[in-house]
Amino acid sequence: AEEVVRLVRALDHGRYWNPLTTPKIDTGFAVLNVGAADLVAGAGTPGTVLSATPEGLVVACGTGAVRLNRLSCQVKGGAVCPSTLTAPALAALGTWLLMR
Repeated sequence: AEEVVRLVRALDHGRYWNPLTTPKIDTGFAVLNVGAADLVAGAGTPGTVLSATPEGLVVACGTGAVRLNRLSCQVKGGAVCPSTLTAPALAALGTWLLMR
């Protein structure tokens, strides 16, 4: 979980153009950009979605859990409310997709 949070923070360039990429997750129906991540209490099989509320998407990691926030659609753009996601698990959380 700590590694996921560090990766998201490292790729957050604020308002400046990001010449690298942004961390992404695969929900099974869309690829979403992740804008923020925080450590939270929780456990489960890595990639399991523990909760999906307007406050964030809580996902189990190998050690602990993370709350993913500021989600946006990779294809259509625009913000995505975490509470609208229905995937029981994220296929690519452990192998972050690093695409432009």
